[in-house]
Amino acid sequence: MKVFGVGFQRTGTSSLAIALNMLGIKILQFPKELYYDIDRDIIRQYDGFTKN
Repeated sequence: MKVFGVGFQRTGTSSLAIALNMLGIKILQFPKELYYDIDRDIIRQYDGFTKN
């Protein structure tokens, strides 16, 4: 399972990342490198991503 938390600024994406990390879900702020190539190894290293 992968979790994607996407929203505008001030909509809780950072809080969502913190909460999911507290639940043991490995989250990363969505890196710019994935904009053009989402088939990277980094996708397999994390359970979720957040981006605002």
